[in-house]
Amino acid sequence: MHVFRFIRRSRFYHTVCVLDGTDRHFEVNNDLHILATKLPRFSREIPYGSIAMVSYVASTWGQKNLNFSLNWVVVLATPSKTLTDGNFQ
Repeated sequence: MHVFRFIRRSRFYHTVCVLDGTDRHFEVNNDLHILATKLPRFSREIPYGSIAMVSYVASTWGQKNLNFSLNWVVVLATPSKTLTDGNFQ
């Protein structure tokens, strides 16, 4: 399973599922709740310049605190050659 890891301010790790949507058809309105079963895992590092769809939840507490929790990432396209030629797979 390929996951993206980041460290939050509280020093806890959060593991996020990274899915490969580059070669698959899915309906955003109908398939969001089953993406993990419909799409394979993205099996490599996400290349710089890729296009991705990100799911997150924003929550607040108190008067001035805001938290963003990343749920999953779907890689939609990756650069085919260089960032300057504008070609995507």
